[in-house]
Amino acid sequence: MFRSEYADVPLVELPIHDAALAPAGLEAPLLTHPGIADAAVIGTCDDDGNEIPHAYVVRQPARTDLSEAEIMMYVAERVAPYKRIRHVTFIDGVPRAAPGKIRRRQLRERA
Repeated sequence: MFRSEYADVPLVELPIHDAALAPAGLEAPLLTHPGIADAAVIGTCDDDGNEIPHAYVVRQPARTDLSEAEIMMYVAERVAPYKRIRHVTFIDGVPRAAPGKIRRRQLRERA
């Protein structure tokens, strides 16, 4: 039986409305916004205990007026209703490992 060297690495998916949603599926539309320099998405629990998409966004230096509502509306126009971003947090930089992979654990610790 084949065993991957990455077998102990957790699968990165958000269980949203009984569907597995990859964070990259929400990061891609975020990164097309002209006011966003970088972004990462994780799942966080809402008041009812359901997991919801939470975006961490780095603004472009010229777009300090970029709002949470503007970002949520931008993504909502481009994705299915169950994939919509429910919360946005502005940060100075997305934590990344040396190869460029997003360190989602650090973002979960902030949430």
